[in-house]
Amino acid sequence: MKLQFFYQFSFFAKKNYHVKQNLQDKLEFILHKSVIIMKKVNKSLIFIAFTLIIFPGCNNNPDQTTIEGTISNLEKSRIVISEMEPQQTIEIDSVKSDKYGHFKFTLLPDEKSFYNLTFPDRSMLTIISGRGDKIKISANANDIEGTYTVTGSEGSKQLREYFKHTIKNERKVDSLNYIFEKNKNSPDFHIIRGLLEQSFTKIFIDQQEFTREFVKQNPGSLASLVALNYRFVNNRVLDIEADIELFELVDMSLARKYQDNKHFQHHHKTLMEMHEFIAQRELAERHTSIGRTIPSFEMKDINGNSIRIEEFRGKPLLIYFWAAWDAKSRQTNRRLNALLDSFYPLEVPVLAISFDNNPEIWKAAIKIDSLEWNHASDLLGMNSPVITFLNIPDKLPYFYLLNAEGEIIFKGKDLDIVSEKISLLRTLN
Repeated sequence: MKLQFFYQFSFFAKKNYHVKQNLQDKLEFILHKSVIIMKKVNKSLIFIAFTLIIFPGCNNNPDQTTIEGTISNLEKSRIVISEMEPQQTIEIDSVKSDKYGHFKFTLLPDEKSFYNLTFPDRSMLTIISGRGDKIKISANANDIEGTYTVTGSEGSKQLREYFKHTIKNERKVDSLNYIFEKNKNSPDFHIIRGLLEQSFTKIFIDQQEFTREFVKQNPGSLASLVALNYRFVNNRVLDIEADIELFELVDMSLARKYQDNKHFQHHHKTLMEMHEFIAQRELAERHTSIGRTIPSFEMKDINGNSIRIEEFRGKPLLIYFWAAWDAKSRQTNRRLNALLDSFYPLEVPVLAISFDNNPEIWKAAIKIDSLEWNHASDLLGMNSPVITFLNIPDKLPYFYLLNAEGEIIFKGKDLDIVSEKISLLRTLN
């Protein structure tokens, strides 16, 4: 810059030599000012350089993750990104697409995790992203879930393949629901309903088979955690107990790479809890097998007094597990009352153990259904330890039939079999 000033003003001096002295004075003044300006410029440049070193641009951060895409026909629309935690989903940011449907999120994730992108029509895309991923998405706004493609994340691509098949099955179910609603008032509705239920069963079985195969092919991918826990039309596709070998396969495979990942740790914890549950149930099953004396336990009756199971020795005893909130139990109450009346004069005491947690509802149901039996409850609902202790299934009602010595001669859900067993007791007496 000094040379530029020097050449510019030397040329001016030669043309105007008759005012040479004045120009020299002006030149010295200008050069002095130039030096001052240059010092300020140099300081500014040094500050800028220092800033760039200490605070590098985001684009140079190798851990930075970008999730961007173009959704055709989706101009200037709000898109929300949320992180799926093991127990909750947290909204973390939102952007507005431009007039071309382009959007971009910038993240600095601590670890690989699941993210949902939610669009104005409530369409949702689930992706898997970790540090440094550069994910690109494209889709048509008219069918985002059905048309989207994704690059930059192998786990997200695997999820896309899983959802591609799943969406087809879900849309088949939508068609069944349409037919169901359209034919509600048809005289042949019971036939149509049966056919629809058969069709749904086939679709659900297909989804189960596809899910199992997907997990077997991708046991070391976080995408398998989505498949293992997916709900198809509000039904779990896989049952952790029935499909425990698949859950164990994924657990073992993910442990090699994602030992500290929160999603793996949650999966591992759930699996260990299931193993513990199965072990407790097997122990309870051994203690409550047919021919064994029922284990001792104590509960409170409807008045708050303690009842011990040993108090009923000397006569056969029917233990009836039910709940006031359970519709099937309420139906069974009427059937059981009628059944016991039919055995008169044989008296079979009933101990009705309720898995309710509201004492008022429990007592009201006893009165409404005219249940003149022995009643007990710990008012812990389905969290009652009796469920584990006596290996009671989730679906109520359930029965235990004991002989006069307290030995288990039947346990199960079928009231007709209960009737047969009581008839046998009457014959023996």
